[in-house]
Amino acid sequence: MEIALSIIIPMYNAEKYIDRCLESILQQGLDPNTYEVLVMNDGSTDSSAELVQRYIDKGDPIALHTHKNVGADETRNKGFKFVRGTYVYIMDADDYLAYNCLNTIVERALEDDLEIVAFKAIFTGEEALFEPTQYPSEIPRPEIITGREYLTNNRNTRFETWWYILKRSFLEESGVRFVTDNACSDTYYMLEHFLRAKKIAYYPIEIYRYYDAPTSLTRAKNDGKFIARMFNDFSKTSVGYSEILLDLKKEEGKINPQMWDNLAHRRDCYVFYYISLMIQSKLSKTEIRERLEILREKDAYPIKNFIGPEYNSAKWKLFNYIFNHPNLLLNLAPIYNKFKA
Repeated sequence: MEIALSIIIPMYNAEKYIDRCLESILQQGLDPNTYEVLVMNDGSTDSSAELVQRYIDKGDPIALHTHKNVGADETRNKGFKFVRGTYVYIMDADDYLAYNCLNTIVERALEDDLEIVAFKAIFTGEEALFEPTQYPSEIPRPEIITGREYLTNNRNTRFETWWYILKRSFLEESGVRFVTDNACSDTYYMLEHFLRAKKIAYYPIEIYRYYDAPTSLTRAKNDGKFIARMFNDFSKTSVGYSEILLDLKKEEGKINPQMWDNLAHRRDCYVFYYISLMIQSKLSKTEIRERLEILREKDAYPIKNFIGPEYNSAKWKLFNYIFNHPNLLLNLAPIYNKFKA
């Protein structure tokens, strides 16, 4: 029987969570002969691999591939080499799914020959939120639109890959893979595919559970290592995302103005946060000027599309004004750091 769905799970020291992740997949109402779970063991040093092997020994449609530690994005890329399914889905080992949702979604995707299937996710600290608020089978078939229409209709499009299932032939044709060493790599990956896609369907149902553990690094907002990592990631993302928009801008007369405004707003959100991290860093004034000049060369500075319905208060307008005036910004940086100290 043909494999309809391949699920890639990068795993690194996930012994606390991998059972829940796998159990939630096994409870999707899918015929075991029509899907596969590819657990990509990124050099785990705990008992994660042994836990996965127990499922394999029971005959569940799961495979374990182990390699030395290379990071989540390169591990995802390695997973592509093993997929056999018509569709590919990527999720994290510490997250899980609402039960009995993927069966209908995959069945309809096959029938409609979709390139991307989109659905919703929720961020939760709940460890067993398995029941969905609604099943895909309970709602009418969604309208099929293009990727650019999707970007036009959704100002705040989420780019995390676990919101989407993609067709394997579509992935192979695009050749787009995850850039490594960047926490925002999903942004490039999904944006490039949205711009190419001709057939997308969106299910407004919360299927994916992003487990936000109390000890998660994302909670450590004031931690020095977290700030340093985010600075590096948003530096790359601000420039990389801007380069995609510069290429897109060459399609003069073909770009929907609303789509462009939505994408430019997202770019400016990245740039705004990047500049705020500059202030928190120990960069010299010369280094900050150099980084602002790089953004200017990418048409990402001054910030033009940040202020809008989402950020329209006096506070955001003040910061936007300061960030767009280097002399004010450079004087603010040492004051901010002294205050933080």
